[in-house]
Amino acid sequence: MENVRRYVQEKYGADVLYKEGLSIYTTLDLNAQKYASEAMQRGLKELEERNKYPSGLVQGALYSMDVKTGGYPRDGWRRDFNKSEFNRATQSRRQPGSAFKPIIYTAAFDKGLTPATVLTMLPCS
Repeated sequence: MENVRRYVQEKYGADVLYKEGLSIYTTLDLNAQKYASEAMQRGLKELEERNKYPSGLVQGALYSMDVKTGGYPRDGWRRDFNKSEFNRATQSRRQPGSAFKPIIYTAAFDKGLTPATVLTMLPCS
């Protein structure tokens, strides 16, 4: 929701956002948001406990897309909005390859490959 708020404020200004009574429609699914946040919290907590890291140290990013509609059922994720509004899923700068990996992995999974699949590449001539 914060990303939508920031986008509308940047594009149309604070007066329009807060005073014009806008109706904003998104593909965000608040139930998906809730479940994703719970899963991320659980996963990060387990990682910290397993590696004996201080609580709250490990951060993560989660980004999802509905492949049928192209919509985003949940927004990027941050561990504690009160500590930091920075959203690693949507605000981090990363190399294009890192952002494209989920698309490649999804295509590979659709073809029956797994993370354990070994591919042998032949040299180009």
